Amino acid sequence: VVTYRIVEQLLDDTGSPSPSPMAITIRFGRDDLELDVEVPGPRPVGCPSIAVRERVAMVLGEIQATTNSNGDQRLVIALPRHLEAPSK
Repeated sequence: VVTYRIVEQLLDDTGSPSPSPMAITIRFGRDDLELDVEVPGPRPVGCPSIAVRERVAMVLGEIQATTNSNGDQRLVIALPRHLEAPSK
């Protein structure tokens, strides 16, 4: 549920729908789930928002935010999988 809420908040924060599409890639690692979010153009002020930062911190995750030479934004959010319910 945390991952869904983070993606939902990111879409809201970037003003989606926008003229430039946002790309979100989800990777499932052995120990973590990684959201790789690419937003073309300047990132809105305060992105990632406090709500996103709080949700990531709540599950002891990490956020890395970078900007390339074209001004495109990239967020990499790592969320630990040890909080998932055990599989049956």
